[in-house]
Parts: sequence; C-alpha cells; structure tokens
Amino acid sequence: MVLMLFFIFIVIASASGGDFQLWRKDVACGHKLPEAERVAISGFEKSYCIQISKSSRICAGMKTPDSVVAQIFYERDGSIIQQWDAPIDTFLSESGLRVDAINMVDDGEGELIVGLMNSQSMGIAIQQWTIWAITGNTVSKPVKVDDYGIMSFLTKSNQSGKWYLLSARWIDGWEAKRGDGLYAVGKWYELSRGEFAPVSDRPQIQRRYLPSFERIRLHAFEQKKPTPVIWYKDKRTMPIVGQYPLLKELDE
Repeated sequence: MVLMLFFIFIVIASASGGDFQLWRKDVACGHKLPEAERVAISGFEKSYCIQISKSSRICAGMKTPDSVVAQIFYERDGSIIQQWDAPIDTFLSESGLRVDAINMVDDGEGELIVGLMNSQSMGIAIQQWTIWAITGNTVSKPVKVDDYGIMSFLTKSNQSGKWYLLSARWIDGWEAKRGDGLYAVGKWYELSRGEFAPVSDRPQIQRRYLPSFERIRLHAFEQKKPTPVIWYKDKRTMPIVGQYPLLKELDE
C-alpha cells in the first residue's frame, strides 16, 4: 500500500512539471543589445541594424513599403555570413528587430538570439515574433512566440545550468465553472547545440488572462526598458495536465 501511494505521488509530481516543478526556479536572463538604428542600405526601402561588435552587425530590411517579407542578414568584417527571409505583416521599425546575447565575449563572439516582430494585433496588442539562435556561423530553425521580451524570453536553470526559451502564445481556452477565456500558454525549449529543442521533462504551462495579469503585462510594455513578466513563478500559473483547460494546440 505504501509503495503504491509512493508510485502515485511520483506520477502526479512528474505530470505537474517534472522534478517537482523546478522550472519555477529558473532565472530570466539574456543580455539585450542596444536598440536597432535606421541605416541606409542599398536596395532596401527601410533597413535597421544592431551593432554586435566593432566588426559585426545584424540587419533587417524591407525592399518595398508593402513587402510581406523582411530580409535579415548577419554581417562580419563587411561580409555577409548568413542571410535569410522572414514573413512580416507589419512595417519594420526600430522596435521590430531585437538581438539578445548569451555568453558574449569582448570580440562579439557567442550565441545570439535574433527576434523579428511579424505583426501586432488590435485589442490587447499581441506582438507576434519569430526568433532564431545564431551560434558561430549557423542559424537555428525559427520559433514563433508572442510578446517577445515580455511574456516570452530566455531563462536559465540554476540546478542544471541549461538555457531555455519560454515560448508564450495567447490562446483561447475554456474551464468548467469559468467558461471561455484568454490564456497565456507557455512551452519550454532547451537551447542546445545552436537549436531550440522541445523538452520532455517540462510541461506546457497556462495562466488565465484576468485583470491583475493584464495590469502587470501592460505595465511591462510601458517601461522604457521593458523587462520580462516572470509569470511562470506565480501560483496561478499551472502545468497543463490532460485536457484541462481545453486549449488549442501550440504551433511547433
């Protein structure tokens, strides 16, 4: 009987977040580089760059005002190291390009996280971003997130020393006795070998968007230097176990 109760306890603990929800102890991290500046680049209607070091920069530009694609390129010593396209539904601006550094050293080497804002909705102004990791000369596969830097951001585990991405998305859901509602739903990715890999030992998490949550989020946006909303630590943020609440699936 005691053995059976112990087994049930372990199963519940595992379903509730793995290792007794140690993910709640993660620290928000990453070093945000200076804001992008508008730079005239031949062939682009508008283009913006963020200086990484004296010899390297990351830029993004749109070739026409109504372009639905932005071109991003990583330049070092005057040569383009990597270049790729990203869909975009809003006109590119200084605030639409962001670069965060991890383990940066004096010569600008290290892992970089590049974020490009794809669109901003009406209503509660949800910002939809795509982010990539750059390790050396390699660019990762993209990951979609909402409200990058506010609801979605990098974290680090003090236990394992691993780097994670909390990828938040705003999703309609439903709960018994509460009805329909809007939820922040987070999925964890480990940043490993230059790629964002979904992890199996951390659950997706959810928190319902109530007035108190709204005030915290909007306050974060209003700051001159927005800081992450550490919503995964709040007791009202719960692991998603089974189908409760009923939520749409997150995109991979």
